Amino acid sequence: MVGSLEAPLGATGERSPLSQTYLFKGVSLIPADGSEAKAIYTGDPISRRIVNRPQIIYTTPDASDYEAIVYSAVTVQFDETVVVATAETSDNVIALDTGDITLNQQFTIDKGKAVTLTVRATWGKTVTVDADSGAETISSPAFALRFGTSDVD
Repeated sequence: MVGSLEAPLGATGERSPLSQTYLFKGVSLIPADGSEAKAIYTGDPISRRIVNRPQIIYTTPDASDYEAIVYSAVTVQFDETVVVATAETSDNVIALDTGDITLNQQFTIDKGKAVTLTVRATWGKTVTVDADSGAETISSPAFALRFGTSDVD
């Protein structure tokens, strides 16, 4: 996951967050044949502070149970509550409309291939500061998922 200082569509703020803390809840693969979703992560939620550089949220050592299946989508689940740190404060709280981020793209997980799912949170210019009170208003970031594979070393 990476935080991007690029402004999401419609952002009107004058500042950008320094970090955002997400509670990662899971990843699910949706088979193209309509069968039940396959949860890759089902453990306890994991808190992750995201900044303006790529960070690993979760990795699985064995993806063999998910190989050779055609998937139509993948969903990453986060809690809707996000803690935002700015230059002024470290504990601003925002609520996302949904914690589910879905990539609708057909793919397979092949044996001998490393799979990377990148979550990009675009949060530039989402902080507005009231000129009189100094109070910060923070709008939600935009999200994008990207799926990629590479040969395992």
